[in-house]
Amino acid sequence: GPLFKKAVSDSNAPVQEKALDALLAFQRAADADVSRYAKEVCDAICAKCLTGRPKTVEKAQAAFLLWVELEASEVFLESMEKAVKNKVAKAVVPAIDVMFQALR
Repeated sequence: GPLFKKAVSDSNAPVQEKALDALLAFQRAADADVSRYAKEVCDAICAKCLTGRPKTVEKAQAAFLLWVELEASEVFLESMEKAVKNKVAKAVVPAIDVMFQALR
């Protein structure tokens, strides 16, 4: 759990993608236990993964949606608030997109 923060923050894009794959698998398997790591991991994903490759952004969005499903929606919304305030427009668009998907 706590290692995901460091892994998704890696500057190497392929490592980020593999870390997101592992996080998605962990989220699906761990269920409720995973929500205690939500805040630190969501913040790391917002900081590093929303401006990456298209596949990385897609996996980051999937991870956010799983946080919502696992009832960590408050943490999700806090992270999205930070992402929307980002000065880089490239990070704002995926954040708004994932919030829209979560509302569906």
